Amino acid sequence: MDRPPTPIAEDPVIENSSHTNGKLMWFEFLLDNNLLENHLATENHDPSALELLEQFVDQAIRSLGTEETPEQKWKTLSLNLMALKVAAHLKWDLTVFKNRFPLYMVHKVLKDFVEHVSPVNFSIQSASSTICGLPDPILFALTTYNRWSIQTYIESALPSRQPKNPIQQPVGNTFNVAGVNEMVLKTVQRYSTLKECVSFLEFVVNLDRDVMIPDFHFFPNSPVFDQERPLNVSSNKISRSELLCLICFDLGLFYFHEKRHQKAAEMFQKTHTLLIEIGRSEYCKSLDRNALKGYLESCAYLTDTEDSKPCVSSDILASRLLRCQKSGYKGVVDILLEDNVRRELTCYQREVVLQEALSLVHLDPYLLIQICLCNAIRQSLENQPVSLTVLKGLNLVPQKYLEVASKFLEETVTQLKLPDRSKVVAFLWSIHCDRNLRPLLTQSILKFLCQKENQGRLKEEDEKVEVLQNNLYSQTSDHENMGVYLGQLTLRLILSHDPAELDELLTKLHKISTAGKYASAYNKWHIDKSYAFIIDGLGNKRRQDMIVLLLVKTQHCIELKNFTTAKRLLQAAHNLMKEFSSKLQRAIVNEMLYVDLLHAQDSSYKHLDGKLEETIKRIQTCCACVQNDREIRPRDAILRLCSLYIMNMQQWQLVKVIGEHDPIIKICANLVDIIQNLRDVAACRKPAAELWETFCGIFSYSNQTKRDFLGVPVKRNAKEMSGLKRMDVMNFITQMQSSLTLSVLISCLCKLYNSVKDDPSNILSHEYPAIWPRHVSSSNDVSIAAVSSALTRTLGHALEVNPDHPYWLKTKGDIQMASNQPVAALRYYLMAAAATSQYFQKPVPKEVLSEEVLRKMSKCFTTLKCYTQVAVLCQFMESIDYQAAFKVLQEKMCYDGGDAMYEFFWDMTILEYLVYMHHKRGEEEKKQVALRVLNHPELNTCNPAHILQAASQRRKAKFLSALAKQYL
Repeated sequence: MDRPPTPIAEDPVIENSSHTNGKLMWFEFLLDNNLLENHLATENHDPSALELLEQFVDQAIRSLGTEETPEQKWKTLSLNLMALKVAAHLKWDLTVFKNRFPLYMVHKVLKDFVEHVSPVNFSIQSASSTICGLPDPILFALTTYNRWSIQTYIESALPSRQPKNPIQQPVGNTFNVAGVNEMVLKTVQRYSTLKECVSFLEFVVNLDRDVMIPDFHFFPNSPVFDQERPLNVSSNKISRSELLCLICFDLGLFYFHEKRHQKAAEMFQKTHTLLIEIGRSEYCKSLDRNALKGYLESCAYLTDTEDSKPCVSSDILASRLLRCQKSGYKGVVDILLEDNVRRELTCYQREVVLQEALSLVHLDPYLLIQICLCNAIRQSLENQPVSLTVLKGLNLVPQKYLEVASKFLEETVTQLKLPDRSKVVAFLWSIHCDRNLRPLLTQSILKFLCQKENQGRLKEEDEKVEVLQNNLYSQTSDHENMGVYLGQLTLRLILSHDPAELDELLTKLHKISTAGKYASAYNKWHIDKSYAFIIDGLGNKRRQDMIVLLLVKTQHCIELKNFTTAKRLLQAAHNLMKEFSSKLQRAIVNEMLYVDLLHAQDSSYKHLDGKLEETIKRIQTCCACVQNDREIRPRDAILRLCSLYIMNMQQWQLVKVIGEHDPIIKICANLVDIIQNLRDVAACRKPAAELWETFCGIFSYSNQTKRDFLGVPVKRNAKEMSGLKRMDVMNFITQMQSSLTLSVLISCLCKLYNSVKDDPSNILSHEYPAIWPRHVSSSNDVSIAAVSSALTRTLGHALEVNPDHPYWLKTKGDIQMASNQPVAALRYYLMAAAATSQYFQKPVPKEVLSEEVLRKMSKCFTTLKCYTQVAVLCQFMESIDYQAAFKVLQEKMCYDGGDAMYEFFWDMTILEYLVYMHHKRGEEEKKQVALRVLNHPELNTCNPAHILQAASQRRKAKFLSALAKQYL
């Protein structure tokens, strides 16, 4: 029986297909046995072999879901045969298959391959002689399938970035692609399956002959329905070396993944040897040689045996560097110097070496400074800025070692080529600008720097290093050089952050010109007006310049988050003002508090850990200046940071001490009133209404930037400018760390969003719905986009602070639900349930999986066409929703596994309905599955209530765990 009598053109899929563009359609190859061979023989054939393989496998899978008639069976088998022919044409290249096709398609092709070449009831014994003696087609098919299984297992174990958007179902698919892929993956990951795959390939390594592999003509043109298949002869041959090369590489990957590095090294070394032996091979062209090289180097480092070391070339600096690190950094400087010439290592690799060296306690300081200098020179040669790790390492080394290392730096710079020397000038100048690092510069280096800057000659042999450093910018009475000298001093003044050096430079500058105002040397140096008024009254211009410089340098250090230097500069300013202005001195104390609070905030409050009482007293002293007209009022930034610290430390009683002159501090005061009266809803409503009105004003359209018809921002009047800026509020909120404060804010924003959006089908749930006003006075004045953006940003920050807060997770799920993202919404609902039940080891509280949340989850499952899961959820309702359960169970197209979910049912009515429905449809297998669940003893309605309740709780936990594995 070659083909059925009914014409294949009667297939409705074929009848509806068209190819007006002249491109061959997949069904045309069913009509002509020779068309496929002729098509693949042409150059640049369209559709390509990969497209044809995908279409044949896809159509074969679709046809499995239809009624099995002789015509349909013939069509399915023909499609399978054509898919195998195309795969043979592609030389059974697993790399091409994996990169192009989904997991389930590759699995089907290889499974069909094994089934076609194997006789009925075929089985093998685990013996090397038995496996190696198999017929060539069976041996090659099983080898290919087992290689793919190992590769898939390893790739699934590696971390991968999840796609931002959910995978879209292909149009017309009748099954869940993600679910099928997961089933295939579970089959591969099963320990027994994996063990058999590895064992089989280990036996094949002993093969002693070449293997004939099935080619295009090996497979028949038409399906054969008899048990005995014709034995076609293969004409393609893969040599023993080529086949073993592929097998050894896959086994090496498996052993490396299982941390059996010695065996992995043997396999990779054998692969390397075989690749050299076979040279260029069509079957091994997709083998990643760069990856093989990396695995060889890793094995050499991890095993540290003489057998594995020869597999890595001695010329590779990376492998030599690894061995040096393992042997206590012996010879590492020679490798780094060699790399400065060869430039083989990346700057990142060298940075890692330096970071590891810094973490070692007993490392020789001289060796550490050599590594730092080598890395700095390499970074300069690559035209990159010198990393902070290098500067940190140089500053950690004791001063006495710097003078010893100066000779090393001189020799290293001298050995560079002339074009490369100019690239390190900037690094050498940065050393000179740092007083602590200046001993690194020898006379020759200083001379080289001065020659580069055309600043005249330095005295050579008789002058000492200290004299050269002090006279680098030599002061001269020649008026022609006075301008250059003045510019050099001003540049040093701009770059320096050392109070002693600043004082020295100002002394020199004021000797040259007493009328100059050197604190304004840089146009971005500005200080608060209240400070400037007092500083202008100090009289002494040098003292004025000094205090201004200390304050602006502090601001710059704060911007760089160099809080230690900023504190040192403020301490110098504080000491300077002791005898001249106690008022300004107390203001500087407030600035020191500001720096400490910033430092604490940047370090997650570890900087002030254990100093809460002391910090609270300092804040109280700072706030007292607000009420005292004789003191300089602290800047708004200082007061806001104080209030933020108080809120994060939950010292609610201190917020009123700061006062309510600032709108953001007023928000904090409202939050405190709400938090302290959360148990009394009536007492909460007044501060909640004030906070509500404040947020309505913040998110109103009038608070946006006004522009004219040309798009130019319109200048506002003073009354408009007094309003609170939306960005300032959001920046303040996203610095809060108290879960209670964030919960109140999120609740307010959710209520405001619900009121303005006015969409009953997408109400966002929140924690304190009773305390807020019911309506917005004028919803048209509030920007829903601004509220939504603020809520999303606040909620994202809150989940960073506490990722397991159930109410926040529920709110996030509601937002995803409103955005039509059912998968993301389910993920957050399940995360909330898992967080409150120790990952479903305890019952989930009803507040988390409320009726509202369950209905939203059911809506998500309905959107995803996972109807069985909807029916299971109907049991979670306080009153089981039989109507909804029966309705969804009648759906024929379901993407959640169907009868695989029956084990999660515990309600006898639903189970009896399933038995009835499958009996009516004639679905005997599914009926038996439902009957097995129905007959479970613990579900017997005659059981005591506590047994029935325990059975339902177990199934609830098991169902939620299954959902978590699928969606989390």
